[in-house]
Amino acid sequence: MLILKKKTDTIAQIISENNEIFTYTSFQNDIVFDLVFLDIDYFTSNMDVLNTIIKSTHNDSLLLINSIRYTKQNFDLWNTIKKHPKVTVTIDTYSLGFVFFRTEQAKEHFIIRK
Repeated sequence: MLILKKKTDTIAQIISENNEIFTYTSFQNDIVFDLVFLDIDYFTSNMDVLNTIIKSTHNDSLLLINSIRYTKQNFDLWNTIKKHPKVTVTIDTYSLGFVFFRTEQAKEHFIIRK
């Protein structure tokens, strides 16, 4: 699991507590991640991070993004991510965005209603 956040990282500590889940807070050479948590504030300060994330994932990886509708800028970034050619499925839950890269699936975008 890769966790990219600007703030101090307690998520990695919580997830790895009593588990055998390896968490990283930066990209590692030759490691492909099943799950990447991306703090949208980290993305706004590192615009090239999406392409780097995609290179570090596989067909069944999940990219989870927080606060996608918190500001107009966040929502614009969410829409940019949805348009990326490698992104096939997204799920908008208003507070979280789920991004999938499944090559065998048609491009679809879902919104979970409040």
